Amino acid sequence: GLDIYARATSPLRRYSDLLVHQQIRSFLKNEPTLPESEILERMTQGETGAFRATVAERRGITHWTLVELKQRGSASFAGVVIEKMDNRCRVLFPELAIDAILRNLGEVELDQELELAPVRIDIPELTVAWRKSQG
Repeated sequence: GLDIYARATSPLRRYSDLLVHQQIRSFLKNEPTLPESEILERMTQGETGAFRATVAERRGITHWTLVELKQRGSASFAGVVIEKMDNRCRVLFPELAIDAILRNLGEVELDQELELAPVRIDIPELTVAWRKSQG
């Protein structure tokens, strides 16, 4: 029966939740609340910052995973085919906690386990080229 409502959880989780808490606090104190345009601008800035932080975190994790791969030299890793797409497939490497889209591995089936080795690791570009292991 309300004209408007807002969903809010812990203000420590998301910036939009903090804004909701600030608005409620201002309303309960009979203080002016922020206009809609200000809320939308702040939410956009908060979401942009959160997105950039997530991207930076993922890139950092990928960087250190590739450093580890490079240090292991010619080691091979078990990968599991988790998705098929024409001549490509997505392979999950449980030991490394990463997945990769690989091309031209031949006929593969879902859930098939493959032994793969990195052949080219480009840390600045955050990429790895894989090949089927001979062993």
